[in-house]
Amino acid sequence: MNEEKLLKFIDHLKAGFEDKSLIVLNGHLLLELALRDYISKRVQAPERIDGAQINFAALIIFASALDDCHTDQWLWSALKKANALRNQLAHNLEPKKIDTLESEFINYVTAHDGVASIEIDDIELKYGNLAIAFLQIFDGLLHSHPTSIEPAEKKRRTTGKTGLLKMLDSAKKIR
Repeated sequence: MNEEKLLKFIDHLKAGFEDKSLIVLNGHLLLELALRDYISKRVQAPERIDGAQINFAALIIFASALDDCHTDQWLWSALKKANALRNQLAHNLEPKKIDTLESEFINYVTAHDGVASIEIDDIELKYGNLAIAFLQIFDGLLHSHPTSIEPAEKKRRTTGKTGLLKMLDSAKKIR
């Protein structure tokens, strides 16, 4: 199932995208899907919130309130930084301090999850640091659900290469 979500990420945030606005907007939408998935797996009646108009900031608060200690705590701040970056781009014709927000976002994710790249068949896909940072958060949310980790583990191990990235070896067999 997570392989399917990785392929969805790759389909909607293609390697080689250079348009910062497109990367941020698509990355933000993908994070929203991951947040909704995170919430759906933790509530008794997820169908009650399907399709509900809940803004991204509220989704972060809601999801973090459902945290069961299987989630890397840095993800909540990373999501807020991603949202600030998206809001600056989406609500301003001439966004101010966008480079600073982008750098802070990338540096924060890298400091907490290491540096990652995406490879298929030993060929590194040309993803920039911005897209990779979105993928690392996306992956962190998807792998934080207790049913997706070994019972003996208390939280996802961060090794600089996220779980979905490791799954690419099996995902490439699907293609």
